[in-house]
Amino acid sequence: MVKDLSNVTFVPLTIEKEGAVCSLIRRNLVGFDEHESVLVSTFRRLKHLHETYLQEGCQFWVACELSSGKPIACAGLGPFHGLPLSEGVGEIRDLVVDDSMRGRGLGRYLLDQAVVGAKTLGYRRLYLETSKSMVVAQKLFESRGFRPVTEKSRFLTTPNSVEEVPCYFLLENL
Repeated sequence: MVKDLSNVTFVPLTIEKEGAVCSLIRRNLVGFDEHESVLVSTFRRLKHLHETYLQEGCQFWVACELSSGKPIACAGLGPFHGLPLSEGVGEIRDLVVDDSMRGRGLGRYLLDQAVVGAKTLGYRRLYLETSKSMVVAQKLFESRGFRPVTEKSRFLTTPNSVEEVPCYFLLENL
């Protein structure tokens, strides 16, 4: 359920907002393992965020405080791993909600907007990549119809055991 968002405005990513949005993303990923694949990709995109989301099949939403214009949440949409838009496979990425604004439904709202945007652009399948430590995000994704895609991972500490580790979530048949 989305709580009161009357003090929030949603705007596209502009070159003027790029620095503040990159700062928002960096600030809210502190404490997560920067070397996990999802975060490596995110930090790489931060070097040219605005340019990345100008590409075909891409959209980016920024939630800002109405009074200050300060970015408090964001989400991006683009083709999955560089596939052409014609493949119909997209990816929601860079979904971040400022720690001080969590629990208000901003993440859910932005995720829903990204799904609508994906349908409009012609995507038929959407992926999300997440860190294994982002448990709250994983619950959000599942609550919106995404299902985990798991891979078998072997850990050196337990050479004979195999554990299911979700890293991607998938939404099909948009």
